[in-house]
Amino acid sequence: MIRKLDDQSTNQFRIFISSLNFMNTPLHPNSPCSNHSEIPAGFCTKLVSVITNLKDELQHQYEVALPGLAEQIQHAVAEAEALAWETSFPHLFLPDLAEARIAALTVTDSQRRYSRAA
Repeated sequence: MIRKLDDQSTNQFRIFISSLNFMNTPLHPNSPCSNHSEIPAGFCTKLVSVITNLKDELQHQYEVALPGLAEQIQHAVAEAEALAWETSFPHLFLPDLAEARIAALTVTDSQRRYSRAA
């Protein structure tokens, strides 16, 4: 079984992401842009839609590239999305955060397979 990233790794990601949050504006799908009245009305709805579509596309691409790991990929991409929403530019950070999570996932999977073969 592939384990999820440990709490220390997740906390390190959170610290790194919060250091990149230049506007210090938490954007989250449940309350996007709540503190910025100057943002056009449809922007937040569009941003949530774009992030959702991007997440779905990334998940599909990784599932095609790594068959047999669909559940783990779904979890890794969901974690990446949660971290991306902690930034001011979630649409820019999501692909890289997902890639980092998937890379960690594939390393863990490779280690598991190697230890079984030994």
